[in-house]
Amino acid sequence: MKRNDLILENIGLAETLKKNEVKKLNLSSGGNSIASGYSMAGQTKPLLLRNKTLEDVLKDYAIELQLSQFSRFENNNDENVLEWLLTGKTEKDMNHYAYIDDTWMPKSGEKITEREFGRYYPEGKKQERTMQDILREKGIDVSNIIIYNGATGSFLDNNTRGGILSHRLMHGIRKDCTSIESILKYIHILNRNYGTDTQVYLC
Repeated sequence: MKRNDLILENIGLAETLKKNEVKKLNLSSGGNSIASGYSMAGQTKPLLLRNKTLEDVLKDYAIELQLSQFSRFENNNDENVLEWLLTGKTEKDMNHYAYIDDTWMPKSGEKITEREFGRYYPEGKKQERTMQDILREKGIDVSNIIIYNGATGSFLDNNTRGGILSHRLMHGIRKDCTSIESILKYIHILNRNYGTDTQVYLC
């Protein structure tokens, strides 16, 4: 998407949020390597940071933007994501995983400096929020949106790590979909019982 088109899309989002009296947008990316921003072709960079104009546009509409990421380059099947949710893994934990994964993952086509990597995945920064913290935040002026990329982790594990032949097609996808369903049910339970209103966009 061209920069000008993206700005117009961001303005459309800001106007919708403003119309609904939203003053804070919690925007989270969760799931697999796509959600983490890993790329074999371009530059590895967190998915949500690729939208370079969103924060400035929202600021013009007096809307606070809080970005979060609960995903990793590797070991990212949806059962693991469910575990991160239920065991309270923090944003700091996820950034630490990025450093672990980066030591042996194939490098992206476009080089990324250590300084850029440290800015994108700040391991030392105090980021103690968990997925549950974000999901439980509520208020008539707060909007929680999760962009979830999944259903690939187990499939790729089976096909790249010597999985048995009968598991190399749909088995991994079905396994991941079971965990995705559990994650969505958990979010729905929170919405229903705690008055939160988290929206999930499943990719």
